[in-house]
Amino acid sequence: MYKYYDNKEDNVAFEKCIEVMSSLIMKYGPDLLEKMSREKLKELIIMEWDKAVDRDKLSARFMGYCRLATG
Repeated sequence: MYKYYDNKEDNVAFEKCIEVMSSLIMKYGPDLLEKMSREKLKELIIMEWDKAVDRDKLSARFMGYCRLATG
């Protein structure tokens, strides 16, 4: 156990907090990153939507880019 604070109880509480936060990041992080990527892609599509000649092709192209980016 590392020493972060002079008080032993504070150290235990801090380490427990870090464990909980790490667990939350590991559990929800990938879903949040995917959601953020989808939102960014949606914004990009909306920005280009009015300029597009063929909206279906543009949408398919952007979705293809998204699939390639996420592996």
